[in-house]
Amino acid sequence: MVYNASFDRRMVNQCCAAHGVPVVGTDWSCAMLAYAAFHGEWNTTRSGHRWHKLELAVGRFGGQPGGHRALGDALACRTVVVGMATGEDDGL
Repeated sequence: MVYNASFDRRMVNQCCAAHGVPVVGTDWSCAMLAYAAFHGEWNTTRSGHRWHKLELAVGRFGGQPGGHRALGDALACRTVVVGMATGEDDGL
């Protein structure tokens, strides 16, 4: 699971294309979309659940932002996924 999977997929595909590396086919699950539905705030402009930045989502589960670094963001995403699984969003 990836936070904002459509962005990360696009970046991986662009990097692979730039370096002549084949893209590995895989299914991508988006933690950002899952969190948007979990949190349940409706966005009437987009007719869907409001997206939240990773920094906000992880803070709602008591975690630390990842600083836009791969490992830190992966750990922050994990905190969000585990938090959703246990239902512990504090609703800030």
